[in-house]
Amino acid sequence: MASPVIIWDQEHDSNADITFQMGDYGSISSSSDVHPGTGDFTSTIQVEGLQLKPFTKYAAEYAEINALEGTVNSEIILTGNINTPMQTLVSGEVNALKPLMKDLDNEIFLSSESIFCVLEEINYSSSSYRIGELSFEQPYLKFELDSVSNNLFRIFKLDEEASGDTRTEGAATTDTTAVATAEASDSTSMYYAIQNLRVNQGKLDYTDNLTGQPFDYALSQIEIDSDSIYSDSEWIDIASTMILNERGKLKAEVGYNPMDLNYATIDIAIEEFVLSDLNIYSRYYTGHSILNGDMFYFSDTKITAGQLESENNLLIKNVSVENIKGGLFALPLKLAVWLLKDKNGDIELDVPVRGDMDDPEVDTWALIGATLKKKIFDTTDNPILPLARYIDADPDDLRSIAVHYPDTALTEDHKRQLDIILDLESQKEGLSVEMNFVGVDSLQSLMAESYLSEGFLSGSKKDSIEDREAFEQYVYQQVGSDSLGFRKSLSQVSANQGMDAVAEEYINTMIAKVDAYLKGKQPATGIVVQKAKVSDKDNVEAPPGFKMQYTLKDKDGEAAPDSTSEPDPSEDPPEDS
Repeated sequence: MASPVIIWDQEHDSNADITFQMGDYGSISSSSDVHPGTGDFTSTIQVEGLQLKPFTKYAAEYAEINALEGTVNSEIILTGNINTPMQTLVSGEVNALKPLMKDLDNEIFLSSESIFCVLEEINYSSSSYRIGELSFEQPYLKFELDSVSNNLFRIFKLDEEASGDTRTEGAATTDTTAVATAEASDSTSMYYAIQNLRVNQGKLDYTDNLTGQPFDYALSQIEIDSDSIYSDSEWIDIASTMILNERGKLKAEVGYNPMDLNYATIDIAIEEFVLSDLNIYSRYYTGHSILNGDMFYFSDTKITAGQLESENNLLIKNVSVENIKGGLFALPLKLAVWLLKDKNGDIELDVPVRGDMDDPEVDTWALIGATLKKKIFDTTDNPILPLARYIDADPDDLRSIAVHYPDTALTEDHKRQLDIILDLESQKEGLSVEMNFVGVDSLQSLMAESYLSEGFLSGSKKDSIEDREAFEQYVYQQVGSDSLGFRKSLSQVSANQGMDAVAEEYINTMIAKVDAYLKGKQPATGIVVQKAKVSDKDNVEAPPGFKMQYTLKDKDGEAAPDSTSEPDPSEDPPEDS
């Protein structure tokens, strides 16, 4: 330690200079000027080459760490009055070189090549904190998350603070309220300013065990830049870019009102995100493994008076998935992917999200997840729509083809619809098509009505369409009662006249004609034309005709068991093939 030089009198500033060594390399020196009469003082403290390693034991009292390293250089200027020390102003510069901390496993969890901070003015008494520059060169953070807590909370003993209060519930509630009120009061009076905030070449290693398997993900080349961050500003903008797991790219621009966080904007662009990186989540939640594919994600989010409006666009290229069964939600992901692919093999989704940010039950990511889940089920429950979009067709042309008894000739409209279905089969890889003749009961009723109309016309000389009321009475006379109602009476007549055999003949004729037309236009077609199963509910009330069923073929080229025809909305969503 150098001998201090102290000069004191009552009329002029008094000086006190002190210099001493800290360890083998570090030194601390101070130079102070004090006016004895007024008490005003200025003190400059310089720290050069201060090693942090000797402070490890002290830091370990507050954090579960095994090492603290780095070098600190600084120049701190204190300006104030000895009679009011709490009003002292602090300014200067602090530069930490290669600071790092290691956890108890001797793994680095926090480090940086350098941290540089310019303190313009810190006024503790008035809660004013003005920083000229705050920059981080090559900072690194290791973050590990599980279902209970995370590594940072454990290291810095934040879990213990959260659970360490053993006071009664009432007292704790009262104190918590008082603290919250005090914090709110402090936050409204506190002023902060950062002229420039910068992160250069940052890196974050993320790990979680939320699915029972470790998920590792690396964010690198993190760049953050923002100018003029003032707590009393009307608006603050922060820009950031980074690399996702060594390939994907993320750009983000965040704007917010520091005086009211219910007003903010978030613009995000993610490019070339590798979907297979999320395989652990995909297997766990959907029961599918993502084999390959890249995602491009664009989000434009606005929060106005706490109301969230987020427009999200996803473009997924060259994606393929494999069903491994199971999954927490068992989403029909493979089926949805196949249905949503366009002619280029891409999937494009618009996912609008709305919510009230003041509602504690609202979770933005949960909203996006729920919207995507609904999108998947909407697609697989209503497959006609994405298939129609695939070839720019009218969905009704792919849904069903009506027939008109007793006509058996294919009309031009029939042929047009069949050509559209052939076109879809040729363009949509992996598509299996079934055309099932449904409406057998309705067909037999039509036959019975046609048969009875001839008798009605012969006996009364009246048309069954023009004089409907009289015709219905005629039908009731044929069955001997009106208690069955008109439709059931027709069914009774059909059964009495043995019209099921006639209906079967008509159905077989129509199946043969449709099959012949399809094979005539495309000999290699795999479209199956057949009579619907007896158990098909559309045999009861549907008008006679062909109902289309579109199915994803399995690996062997056979139709997978899960249908992509449009189910009854009251039924449960189909499982994936």
